[in-house]
Amino acid sequence: MSADGSVHEQRTCSSPLTGLRSIVFPANGVPAKEHRFALLLFLIYLVFGLWMAPDFGVPLDEQTQRAIGIVNNQFITRGGDGILEHRYYGPIFETTAFWLEQLIAPSGDSRHELLIRHYYLFLIVAFSAIAVYRSGRLLYGSGLAGIAAAAIYILHPRIFAESFYNSKDVLFMAILAWALYFFLAWLQNRNRKHLVAFAIASGVMASLRIQGLYFPVLAVVVWILTVRPRWKELWQSALLAGLVSLVSLIAVYPYLWLHPPAHLWEVVQTARHFPWPWGTLTNGDYLLSRQTPWFYLPLWMAVTTPVLFILALLAGCLRLATRLQN
Repeated sequence: MSADGSVHEQRTCSSPLTGLRSIVFPANGVPAKEHRFALLLFLIYLVFGLWMAPDFGVPLDEQTQRAIGIVNNQFITRGGDGILEHRYYGPIFETTAFWLEQLIAPSGDSRHELLIRHYYLFLIVAFSAIAVYRSGRLLYGSGLAGIAAAAIYILHPRIFAESFYNSKDVLFMAILAWALYFFLAWLQNRNRKHLVAFAIASGVMASLRIQGLYFPVLAVVVWILTVRPRWKELWQSALLAGLVSLVSLIAVYPYLWLHPPAHLWEVVQTARHFPWPWGTLTNGDYLLSRQTPWFYLPLWMAVTTPVLFILALLAGCLRLATRLQN
């Protein structure tokens, strides 16, 4: 009998995790009109974003980011040690963006090169809104819930602006959205294709920020808490996902091709204490990055997030806590 069959339902009906499990396995059936409405909104957002792309400026580190793609392309095509200077930065976006530049604007026009990067990044982030929509449908069994989740995602002012030029954090978030969707889909249908897709997305995500390696671990914890799988199913699926994630990470990170174990450990250790010596603005003062107070991150999240979104987050957390207690 399957892990999510009737026997399991009887065994866990009194568990405080029943509410969490009901979120992961919602009622099926979403009206077609809701799908059409979601598609219409997505197309409007896509056209509007592409129209606005030239109006966004160039961040201070964009040329540095572009250089990452250039040196990785040189390493892939000709070898050499130029890659060492940028070895701690995952190059999947930068390298493919450089390839697009050479394909579309080989003349070397810097404005066209930067516009290509901005369009390319925006398209990736925009299509990740589809993953957010699908995750909302899976979590709540409602197309309208998926539309609401995607709307919050794409209408967040900071996310929208940085979707044109932040090829690190926002791109990490976009890949995370797909990894989360594939994980939720796999939880619902146990289709191995979704598990492999989740693992590939996790590996690519980890190449952008090595902290992405934590996500598969967290996914396994959620799986155990919500489904309580049998040991054989647990280790087989976890082993498959772990291996695919690791292979995907190495495949898109050329620096790891040289000595995978040693260089991967080096990247992990560097991420724990990244040598970023510059200052950052905090409450009107410039402080070194290692001197920022504990409230730096929540403060900046609060002042750059619409109040309505914060209230919705608090309401959602309260609702979840209530369902878990029932």
